[in-house]
Amino acid sequence: VVYDMIFERLCDLFKDDGAERIRQRKRKAVVAADVVVCISDSCRRDVLELTSFPKDRCFVIPLAGFDREEMSLTSETRPKIEERPFILFVGDFSSAYKNFMFLLNGLSDAQEFVPKDVVLVVASNWSPTADDLKTFSKAWPAEKLRFVVNCDDDVLLSLYNDCIAYINPSLYEGFGIPVVEALSCGTPVVCSNTSSLPEVGG
Repeated sequence: VVYDMIFERLCDLFKDDGAERIRQRKRKAVVAADVVVCISDSCRRDVLELTSFPKDRCFVIPLAGFDREEMSLTSETRPKIEERPFILFVGDFSSAYKNFMFLLNGLSDAQEFVPKDVVLVVASNWSPTADDLKTFSKAWPAEKLRFVVNCDDDVLLSLYNDCIAYINPSLYEGFGIPVVEALSCGTPVVCSNTSSLPEVGG
């Protein structure tokens, strides 16, 4: 199963020895496989273009978001995470391909169009460092930036349902499951028009 070809597509962002080892191991695994399953048509196109794998043995099985039972939680049963109106970003803000600084700079440039009480909530696996926060505050006010770390599915579901929009400025995704999750909650989605995102976002 191939989830993405990000190390191959965005070589300039992944230049260290570890990234090169991943590229070599992945190529070796793909070439040796009897069948390759990709998580999107975009990922399949990348695999076929960047390896010598036969087209007739490379298939797509898309990912899925929340199940219907989880999505049916009412506003009364969901935890309330943020009282202020907010835009939501889900993912690793420290990975260059997630394009987080582009998002902050874009929000800063568009401040006259963004209501003054709107904040940006970031759901991520870890907290930013003091240096991260200092960098971020140069583009977007610290009091309008909130990090929700290691949240469970109930919290994430609440964030999707309560935000005014979910935003994904990523440079590349193998699939982009937060886009599906946000859309499944009826949330407006703003995302880049690249890799798998047009396919997943519709």
